[in-house]
Formats: sequence, structure tokens, C-alpha cells
Amino acid sequence: MDEHAAIDLARHQHGMITRTQAQALGMTERMIDGRLTTGRWQRVRPGVYLLGAAPRSWEQEVAAACLAAGPDAAASHRTAARLWGLVERSGRIEILIDGERRVRLPRVAVHRSVLVTSADRTVRSAIPATSVARTLIDLAPANGA
Repeated sequence: MDEHAAIDLARHQHGMITRTQAQALGMTERMIDGRLTTGRWQRVRPGVYLLGAAPRSWEQEVAAACLAAGPDAAASHRTAARLWGLVERSGRIEILIDGERRVRLPRVAVHRSVLVTSADRTVRSAIPATSVARTLIDLAPANGA
């Protein structure tokens, strides 16, 4: 296991890595648990760990929610609007996932949709997010409401 590969990956994910990613890099359960026990890694969300002493930030919380929710998760709605600079405050973290799955995360509003195209997804500040166009659509009032 190359520790530098884990650090490099975490550097691109706001200082975090998932258990699945660490295992793909050759880490065993024992190695991961050892880093958690000694405090070298900190649990941020289920299966998501902060390496070292990266400073905590709102962007890190959003990235952690996306990492915990799975590879199809993206910041959405008011959270994406904040990432894009459309609003200053966003409230609870909101993410969008594939409509076929169910995910529950504390302090996160999880939206599901089967109508998400590749044009609806992008990356903003190293965080998977909905595009500006999709974000505006998600925030628009429902027709007939």
C-alpha cells in the first residue's frame, strides 16, 4: 500500500478519502482501523475519513456528504447554488442521487431523480455538483404551485 497515493487522492477531495477508495489503494481493514484508532484519520461520515489535520470547512462538509452518498451523488439545490456563488447561505446540505437508490445521511437533504443527464453534472471547487442550469431548474417553483 502506497500511503502517498491515499494522501494524494485526499488532497483532491478536501482532505478526505472513503473506505472503499482506501481499500482500492491496497489498504486493509486493519490498516484503516489503525489509522482511526491512533487519530491519524478522523471519521467525518460513515465510510469517509479526514486525513491528518486538514482545516474544516463548509466545502469539506459538502464533499463528505457526496462521498458518503456514493459515486453518483452531487451537491444540488441551495447547496449547489452556494457553490456557484448564486446565494450566500444555503442551510442544510442538499445532494442529488440516482432515483433508484435510497440514501439517508444525518443533516443532509437527499433528493432523488431519474432525470439527470451528464450535462446536469459537473465539478465545482473539487465537489461533484449540479450544473448552473440544473441548479436553477431545481430551485424553480413547481409549475402550478
